[in-house]
Amino acid sequence: DAYAIKFNSAGTKVWGNNFGGSQNEIFNNGIALSGGGYAFVGYTFTANDSDQVKGKHGGGSTSDIWFVKTDAQGNLTQQKCVGGSGNDIGVGLTELANGGILIFGNTYSNDFEVSENFGGSDMWLVALDANAEKAWDLSYGGSGDDAINDIYVSGTQTSIAGKTNSLDFGYYYSTGGNDGVFWKIQNSNGIQLG
Repeated sequence: DAYAIKFNSAGTKVWGNNFGGSQNEIFNNGIALSGGGYAFVGYTFTANDSDQVKGKHGGGSTSDIWFVKTDAQGNLTQQKCVGGSGNDIGVGLTELANGGILIFGNTYSNDFEVSENFGGSDMWLVALDANAEKAWDLSYGGSGDDAINDIYVSGTQTSIAGKTNSLDFGYYYSTGGNDGVFWKIQNSNGIQLG
């Protein structure tokens, strides 16, 4: 199971809760939400046999990105599996000005919520609305394995940091092994700035 714990400013545990089903779940990132409560992202292998994990794509041998929202006491209020039939891993998330959530991670999928895959693992951004329904998604990568490490959102611009070993990654390409990449996009439709 994934585990979330809250401490107060003195380092005393306020609450701690397990989340998940019969298989492996991991949270890779969590944030406090402006309206109260918390949001977490990671991945799950549980194939829809749990009260908490619902809507997973593929069987138990592949992972979906798993988004969880809680109230201020850490009680589950919302969950969403996003991805496709391949392995998908949530790396992090940020709250958007419209109340939605932008999840960033890596995907081997090319179906269900993943609109496009360029080969191997791609960097993937997926925006969820306030009801945890997909608003839009964007994939970045080439025919090799590409991975996102972090993002920074400022107004209508999003900066993406990651790595690639693709020789055909858009305007950028690997010069051997894994190379660092930095992209900047703007607007919700992901227009590349350069």
